[in-house]
Amino acid sequence: MLAEQWRGLLEINCWPIFAVALHSLRKAPAYWAALAPGTSRMAAGKVAEGGVIRRHDIAGRIFRRLLDARKFLATNYTTIPAAVILAGLAPDRKHPRWDRTDWDDSASVGSLRIVDPACGSGTLLMAVVQDVPKRHRHADGSGDTQGPVIKALLESALYGFDVVPAAVHLAAATLSMSETKQAISHMPIFWMPHDVREGRPRLRSLDFLPTSPGKGKAQFMQLFPDHEADPGRMSGTGEWIHDAFMPEECDLVIANPPYKRAGGPGSAENTDWNPLFGSVLSESDAGLMRQALKKTLGPTSGSLYAGLGSAFLVLGHERLRVGGRLAFVLPATALTGSLWGPIRKLLLDHYRIDWVVVSHDPRNRSARRNLPGRRFVAFSESTRIAETLIVATRTPPSAGRDGMVRFVNLRRNPDEPIDALGVTRALLASRERGSSAQSAEITLGSSVWGETRFVQQGELDARPWPHVAFVRSRLTEVALDLRSSGELRVDFKRVSLSIRTLREICELGPYEMQIKNPSSGLFSIVETEDPTRSGHPAS
Repeated sequence: MLAEQWRGLLEINCWPIFAVALHSLRKAPAYWAALAPGTSRMAAGKVAEGGVIRRHDIAGRIFRRLLDARKFLATNYTTIPAAVILAGLAPDRKHPRWDRTDWDDSASVGSLRIVDPACGSGTLLMAVVQDVPKRHRHADGSGDTQGPVIKALLESALYGFDVVPAAVHLAAATLSMSETKQAISHMPIFWMPHDVREGRPRLRSLDFLPTSPGKGKAQFMQLFPDHEADPGRMSGTGEWIHDAFMPEECDLVIANPPYKRAGGPGSAENTDWNPLFGSVLSESDAGLMRQALKKTLGPTSGSLYAGLGSAFLVLGHERLRVGGRLAFVLPATALTGSLWGPIRKLLLDHYRIDWVVVSHDPRNRSARRNLPGRRFVAFSESTRIAETLIVATRTPPSAGRDGMVRFVNLRRNPDEPIDALGVTRALLASRERGSSAQSAEITLGSSVWGETRFVQQGELDARPWPHVAFVRSRLTEVALDLRSSGELRVDFKRVSLSIRTLREICELGPYEMQIKNPSSGLFSIVETEDPTRSGHPAS
């Protein structure tokens, strides 16, 4: 009886969630299945009374807590406040395609192309969707037209791709809940496998790159392993058999891609340790995928040794129309690392760089009750590396480089979406000050949250960008003076200093993995049964 009633839910919406639940219910012993409705009702009541269901992507938060494959798949799930900031800065009024869109017309909204090539549970796409009702109201839209507008957005405009099947299901279900009055079908949300099948390496969304072995065309398996091996596509009422595809002329590519990189710094000679394919069990398959990825990135600005983040940014660049925007969460080394130099050159040559946001928040949340720790210099959950938010608009080849880059140095990384919304509004309100000032404080009420430094894009090159090295603009000015003229400015005095690079006065020791790596490290692993020895290589 319960199964029959449950099937009625599948005819309404949210198939990705309820179909899995029905399958689990059928497999459960009769005794526990009988207890399930009452237990679920009590749990749902507590959740509803607490009000947390109204918070952004609550299902995604639970999913990230339970996911145990994150470290193997190099997945980075964006915090809700970071998603609010990035999605608020990306489609602002300076975006020409957004200005030409009639937000009261479903056909106009449906013609947009918004893509997340590593969507996870859909946090960034959901942040974009939550911006639509506001734009609909500003366009004097009526309540009768908002539903069709959201439906058109979900069915035609939003594209998501991810390597974790459960995350793809959750993204489709979460996005579907944005419009509960009608069924959402044919959602272009795809699972992108990361393996070798029939001798062919499959490289997630990177198979859409024209330099990939698939020549820019993805042919992937069905989501469920007990189905035929055909491509699958998410919907609100079921799963369609469909070819995986990514639009050619995108208006917005927004992503928090995986960061894994190949071994140590510099080149392959440093170490052959390669964490890029930690989820691949077969060493031979990992070798095929390594060769395919190296060949795919060879002609591009991406780098195996910079990391997969550079590869996904190149993918976004390949699929973005002139006037479209990139909005990425990347490791902070993208702004200063030597291996990211080609990516910085790509941005400078083909884009007007609108925003570069970094956090200098010193807080550190320790791991507790099975909750991973996090440093607040990051914009991702369970991440302990510094990150940056980058928003850039693609320009025509003939465009100059006279735009203004806004470098944002946050003293505090917002904890809550409401604070993130306030920071976003303060940033958008201050963007025009660059014509008359070098910097501006970011204030919420009486609190200063950071500073924005305005820099002409023509002053930048592929070398590291020091404008994000310090939270205080005064220190940044001192660093720029030292780099350009070798002079230290103290108050109104200038002192000349002799500056030398680190490599001129010392030699760096071996990289950590050159010591620890069993296959190419400095030590050999020794197996021994001698109780007087610990078994460590150096003992």
